[in-house]
Amino acid sequence: PHVVLFFGACLQPELCMVFEFCSRGSLFDVLNDVDEEIDWGRALKLSVDISKALNTLHSWKPPIVHRDMKSLNLLVDGNFNVKVSDFG
Repeated sequence: PHVVLFFGACLQPELCMVFEFCSRGSLFDVLNDVDEEIDWGRALKLSVDISKALNTLHSWKPPIVHRDMKSLNLLVDGNFNVKVSDFG
């Protein structure tokens, strides 16, 4: 639940990948939206979701180390659930 779903990809005519749609965009977008109120409860939920996402990646066999963790690579769905994306 904390990793963006990957549906598929094609190589022709050019590389195209299809992922789950996260309606609020990246965490960067959410944090920089002046119309969006981020109270302490929401900030805590976002932080916990990020921690769960990293724990999920690190718990897989073999583990995945993201190496480019930033707010632009964390997507937020309509319920403010954070999902890690962009595995390079």
